[in-house]
Amino acid sequence: LLLVGRLLLLTLPQMLSLTFPMAVLLATLLGIGKLSSSSEIIALMAAGVRFERIVAPVAVFALMVSLAGLWFSNSVVPAASRGRNQIIEEVKRSGGGGLFNMTQ
Repeated sequence: LLLVGRLLLLTLPQMLSLTFPMAVLLATLLGIGKLSSSSEIIALMAAGVRFERIVAPVAVFALMVSLAGLWFSNSVVPAASRGRNQIIEEVKRSGGGGLFNMTQ
C-alpha cells in the first residue's frame, strides 16, 4: 500500500502539468462569461474603460500561471518521473508478484 501511494504521488505532478492550461482556460471562460452575462463588461465600457484594460489582469494572471506551469513541467515533472521509473524498475527486479509484468 505504501508503494502504491508513492507511485501515485510521483505520477501526480505529470497529471497536474497537463491540467494547468485547461484550468486557466476554464477559469478565464467562466470569469469573462460571468462578467458578460451580468453586463459588467458593457457597463465598464460605457464608463470609458477600454476592453484591453478590462482583460489585462486576466492576461497577466494567465501568463503567470503559464510560466509557473512551464517551470513545473521542466523541473518537478522530470524528477518525479525519474523517481517513479526507479520504483518500477526496483519492483521489476525484485519479482514484483506480476504487478508490472502485464505491460510487456
